[in-house]
Amino acid sequence: MRDTPTAMSLKYQGCAVVFQEVPDEITLAFNIAGCPWHCEGCHSPNLWNDVGMSLIDNYAREIENHPGISCVCFMGGDWDLDEIITLGKWIRTHYDLKTCLYMGPAYADMHTMLSDMYGAFDYIKTGWYMQGKGPLSSPTTNQRFYKINEDRTVEDLTWRFQKKYE
Repeated sequence: MRDTPTAMSLKYQGCAVVFQEVPDEITLAFNIAGCPWHCEGCHSPNLWNDVGMSLIDNYAREIENHPGISCVCFMGGDWDLDEIITLGKWIRTHYDLKTCLYMGPAYADMHTMLSDMYGAFDYIKTGWYMQGKGPLSSPTTNQRFYKINEDRTVEDLTWRFQKKYE
């Protein structure tokens, strides 16, 4: 067994292989429990409760039980940013997988986001769900999906979620 980060408290309520949350990736998405944001119209209010399985005790088994994935995405966990950053860095380094974080609050500026997230995540979704603005697929969304490049530049890939209708 690999040495792993310890003393983490995040829980998850399940995971699944998904194809839409991270463009061009086969992604294992963990649904992180304990979300404090409680967005109006949230599609997963069950995740507001801090109830579930220990993420630190199970993430390795889940990754190893899903061969063929290219990315691991945490749907939440940003309320314990130090913990989720530590785990993101660990997975990138020890599993050679890309990582993604879907988080509620948006960063005020890109420089701060880059210094916090570089080395931990390849992709970041920021912004609370605002019912009147819609999800990433809506042209009026407040949410943004970014790719963090190796040269520390950031690409806004939000457009990849928005279908164009003629």
